[in-house]
Amino acid sequence: MGIRKTPENGIKTKEVKGENDLVVSYEVNSRGIEIFSKSWLPEATSLKAVVFFEGIARRLALSGYGVFAMDYPGFGLSEGLHGYIPSFDLLVQDVMEHYSKIKENHEFCSLPSFLFGQSMGGAVSLKIHLKQPNAWTGAVLIADDLVPPPVLKQILIGLANVLPRHKFLPANV
Repeated sequence: MGIRKTPENGIKTKEVKGENDLVVSYEVNSRGIEIFSKSWLPEATSLKAVVFFEGIARRLALSGYGVFAMDYPGFGLSEGLHGYIPSFDLLVQDVMEHYSKIKENHEFCSLPSFLFGQSMGGAVSLKIHLKQPNAWTGAVLIADDLVPPPVLKQILIGLANVLPRHKFLPANV
């Protein structure tokens, strides 16, 4: 089995070397790479949605959201040569596989699902959202000090004002 910790303020985390349908800290993916992950779930309320990110996990969990995060292969506690990404597309596939397994869980499959990515995680989240646009309710992408050129910024603001609910997706993903 595993160890279940209850951190401050009623947030349940699972840190187990697990099996079956559990959200686990270590899991071997289809490429044979051991992936480290964590989850934060509110104890007192029913889930509103699931979010795949770590940075503000505790705050989101306290607000009723289930939050799931993973260390990419070669990063953090996951297996792989530290900092080495042999293929960005393979990295995206690893993340999609991991999150898809979580979303298949009966507890989460009917909930809205959001990607939340910062820096490289923003690029990964964007690529996932573009590959699976109907699998996600939305995405929050954060990139510090990244501002589009002024002309593009004005075009994007204009489009957002005219078509605020439209998803813009490139033809080739």
